[in-house]
Amino acid sequence: SEITQLLNASLEKRAKLKTGGFDELEKDMEEFDNNLALNSGIGKMKKGAKKKLTTGELRLPEEIKRKLGEANALYIARDYGNAISILQQVITDHPQAHPAWNTLGLVHDELGNKSKSLRLRMVAAHMCHDPNLWKELAQKSIENNAPKQAIHCLTKALSIEPTDVDALWDRSFLFKQAEKNSEAIEGFSQILKIMPHHFKVINELAQLFRSEGKTVEAIKMYEEAIVYHAENPDQNEDDEDEDDEEEFSDKLGYSEINMLSELYLILNDYGRCLDTIKTGLRLVQQRQDETWWIDHVNDDDEYFEEDETRSEFPIELRVRMGVCRVYLDHVDIAMRHFNYLLQYPPTTYPDLHQDIAYAYYDKRHYELALKVFQKIVDAADEIEVEILIRTADCYRETGHLDTSVIFYVNVLEEQPENLDVMVSLATVYEEQGKEEQALDLVEYVMKKNREKRKLNKGVISNNENINEENEESEKLKVGSIFNETPKTKKDEKNLLMAQKAKEKHEKELNVKALFDKLKRIDNDHKSGVVNMDRTIMRDYMRAAQELWNVFYSTRAFYPNNRCKRYDGFYSARKEKKEKLVSDFEAQFLANRLRLRMNREDEGETENEELDEEEKQELESTLNELKLSHASQYLDFPFEKWCEVFMKYAYMLVMTKRSQEAYDLLQNAFEANVFYHSDSFKLSLKLTLLGCALMAPSPLIVQDACRWICNYFQYKSDTFRLYTAMVSSDKESPNGYIHSSQMKYVSRIIRLMDALVSNSKEGLEDNRIAMDEIRELDDAIQAMNVNPSTMKEQGYMRFYETPNQSDKLTKDGGEHKPFSNTNPVLLTLFGHMLTTSRNYLSSTLYYMRSYSLAPKDPVNTLSLAMSFIQASSQRRCDNRHMMIMQGMLFMLEYTKLMGHCQEAEYNMAYCFHNIGLTHLAIPHYEKVLCMPSKAKMHIEAEKPIEEVYTWPVDDMEEDDEDIEYDPTDLTREAAYNLHLIYVTSGSLSLAEIVLMKYCTI
Repeated sequence: SEITQLLNASLEKRAKLKTGGFDELEKDMEEFDNNLALNSGIGKMKKGAKKKLTTGELRLPEEIKRKLGEANALYIARDYGNAISILQQVITDHPQAHPAWNTLGLVHDELGNKSKSLRLRMVAAHMCHDPNLWKELAQKSIENNAPKQAIHCLTKALSIEPTDVDALWDRSFLFKQAEKNSEAIEGFSQILKIMPHHFKVINELAQLFRSEGKTVEAIKMYEEAIVYHAENPDQNEDDEDEDDEEEFSDKLGYSEINMLSELYLILNDYGRCLDTIKTGLRLVQQRQDETWWIDHVNDDDEYFEEDETRSEFPIELRVRMGVCRVYLDHVDIAMRHFNYLLQYPPTTYPDLHQDIAYAYYDKRHYELALKVFQKIVDAADEIEVEILIRTADCYRETGHLDTSVIFYVNVLEEQPENLDVMVSLATVYEEQGKEEQALDLVEYVMKKNREKRKLNKGVISNNENINEENEESEKLKVGSIFNETPKTKKDEKNLLMAQKAKEKHEKELNVKALFDKLKRIDNDHKSGVVNMDRTIMRDYMRAAQELWNVFYSTRAFYPNNRCKRYDGFYSARKEKKEKLVSDFEAQFLANRLRLRMNREDEGETENEELDEEEKQELESTLNELKLSHASQYLDFPFEKWCEVFMKYAYMLVMTKRSQEAYDLLQNAFEANVFYHSDSFKLSLKLTLLGCALMAPSPLIVQDACRWICNYFQYKSDTFRLYTAMVSSDKESPNGYIHSSQMKYVSRIIRLMDALVSNSKEGLEDNRIAMDEIRELDDAIQAMNVNPSTMKEQGYMRFYETPNQSDKLTKDGGEHKPFSNTNPVLLTLFGHMLTTSRNYLSSTLYYMRSYSLAPKDPVNTLSLAMSFIQASSQRRCDNRHMMIMQGMLFMLEYTKLMGHCQEAEYNMAYCFHNIGLTHLAIPHYEKVLCMPSKAKMHIEAEKPIEEVYTWPVDDMEEDDEDIEYDPTDLTREAAYNLHLIYVTSGSLSLAEIVLMKYCTI
């Protein structure tokens, strides 16, 4: 890289200072002449005059100066033995004589004792204040693999000359190599204060900001620098030719444009990235005055023309422009950019070819991505595993499952321990219906991951022992006054914290990318889940599954005590490294396959072993650091998370994976962030109800409806929902009158009766009665009343309504007083009794509901029909009385409904049911003449004569274009009327009615 070249050049320049170059020889000769002058008396100062001491200079006796001169002469003559003797004697007599320490270090350096030379010269440097010596020793420390000592030397040099840019640059670069990003950022920022908006410094800072997750700050620096240099263009024009040759030039170039555009790509801001490249190219090519190109937003014709001043720029930037166009859904323009690269073999620009393929892959252009991936595979001698996996994924998405299996199998032949490929192959096997092979692969992956974890524990402990043994020996080798071991315990701790922060940042970026991907899919396909294309649905499901993995693996959402509210995510906590992604995916896939194949017993041992490891990790977790806001997670509100999970559940049901949808919704419901929110709980339960209806799954429907009824107790709408949902199961119509349903509704009615009775009685204390009511209420909400153990539990006592009341306390768990029983609940239980043909009992509950809601037409009709149907049973004592009561309520029903088609049909059916067909015919005829409920205010009532008019002359020719009206009872009435005519022998009238109203 450019920075590496700069550092190497600096090394070469500074190596010439004290190691035998011409500069060193001249300096040594000058010092030698001075010593000779001092020793011989030539050039002596006049008596009484005193020489002014310079910074760091020491006043030495004449004898010592003479000896230093002799030592220098011996050093130049390469008589190192005598030089060492003299210098050691000088140091013994005058330890503060730093020239002796320095010269002795130079002698040992010539003898090859690099470490000893460095230590001696470090002593000399601490005695004087020479910044050049400190910088030279810093360079020597780098060469001797002592970076900490080099940082110390540069810090000493900067304490003398704080504005030394070279020292600031070298020290900041050393901090960067040591992964001390905060210190490196501070150092490069000091350079920017001396050299404002310098692009080379900004390049280094941008890399550091990117690693720290401060992408926005890096972008801001680049934009301010571009604006500054655009407003001050004359500063570097005078020395333009020199700047082109200077490595440290402060000039906007292609590399700066490339780095700034890459920062925008990190933020997924493809529009700004494209605009940055186009604007930057104009500045570099000095075409900023060509403002007419600004209006060409949706095309890149500016860079497709033959003019070399516009079209000649690095291929990396052209490919990046194409990538931005792909993400902006301008594929045609992107392909024109990519054609500049695709004319070369993939081995010439392998990274750029991969960028094109991955861009196509991310935007679900699998056919285009497959062409580039296959080109890379065909041309390369060694192929990355990730490329093979993505190629196999493209084959799978395009329907070539067999080819994708071949790719995975070939990878496993070369790398039999590649667990990621095994998981991908297992997924393809699952799609092919080969569950046995898929489960075998997944179980092998889980086994290998457990072995790897155990092995890593042993390796870590061994490495710690080895590091402790080699610490002292390593310190002696480098000749440093600091502990230069690669990683001390403190460094490892800091590195671990940095890695965790980096992992968290990467997780945030990954989650943001996934949410952006789902948002694009929702915006592009607004037809809903039901009408969504299967390929797009699979893409949505993969992203949603990754988000669910992130959410479900967050321990803060699932504490031991579910009643504990979520206070926030622990942004920095001491915990072991998260499981490998392949391990998590393998475990999830194995559970799904076992559930499908009924092989839970085979995985029991492995799950137990895994649970023990998880328990150990939970015990080692320390939740004691700063919390973030509890209204969102990873910068996204919980409403977004819940919405994604609900859509994902519906998609799972549509792809015949209903049990996974139930498990996902149940686990999401148990998360404390959703469990303590009424809106979230209701949304998840309604989603569970919808999924169960689509599957269908009657038991799940019942559980969901019961939860809603229990949570919103004695609300009319919840019982209406219960009635509609439980009775909608076409495959098992008897489930509506199952004994468990009957008992559940009966318990609620008796509990409600007790509460109403207690609210109407006096206010005398009766704690025992209310305790029994609360006990029954708890049993209902828990839904754990077992009919086989009812006698032992004593629940039969609740069939007696308490006679006395109790004071209602103000506690949150107490019941609110009721003035009346809910009529909808009574009607519901009456429907159940009617469906089970217990008509006499149903009339009792209908009558109770009628007394509470006399103007409810549905309940009135149900009551009338119950009396009429009860009259037809053999155990009826007074048949005519019941018929009369039923007809009385039927007339009351018609008054409530008014003159409409529905009321006439029900009256006709009632007469038809008891055999009074001559009374039913006029009502059926009125049904045929009257408009439906939906068209009541649009069409007028027809005369009776038109019922039997045949053929119809003005019959509409476009009958098949008429929309179906679910409220129209014409066909039902005509069919019943034709049955009466057939029974009475009027076949011609029956034929007319059928031909006119029931013929399609």
